[in-house]
Amino acid sequence: MDFFIKFILPIITIIISVGNVCFTIFSLTRESKKYRSTLRRIYIEKIFNDYLINKIPLTRNKISYAENLGFLSLDELGEIISFLRKDILYFKYNSEKFYDELDRILVSFEDFLASKIGRKIEIQSDREDVQNKINEHIYKIYKRVDSHYSGK
Repeated sequence: MDFFIKFILPIITIIISVGNVCFTIFSLTRESKKYRSTLRRIYIEKIFNDYLINKIPLTRNKISYAENLGFLSLDELGEIISFLRKDILYFKYNSEKFYDELDRILVSFEDFLASKIGRKIEIQSDREDVQNKINEHIYKIYKRVDSHYSGK
């Protein structure tokens, strides 16, 4: 009995203490990740909600083709994309990989829109191609933001 109290009981106490420390570290790590994820979600919502829910879809729906003018509202959509590029600068310092990828998508979209502003397109299938490419660019924006938002 004396052996148990002098040797075994202290060893059991040490094992329980080490287990407690490990559990505490695990819990703190998990809470820290959860906090960072929540903070990321808040910033993403604050920066992107108005663009993804209102500005981009509403402006996209305005785009139409006028025979003598070319595509209408491309300049407005280009301006929105330009403002979005400025608004994502926070991520340049917080999540550089995300920023670089999204900025590349936005620059490509801006360049595409600029190349089509005021340009007359005679063939209907070419007009449809432009519309489809606009949709593809928008899809890439949404996909990239969504994958960052979900932590992928």
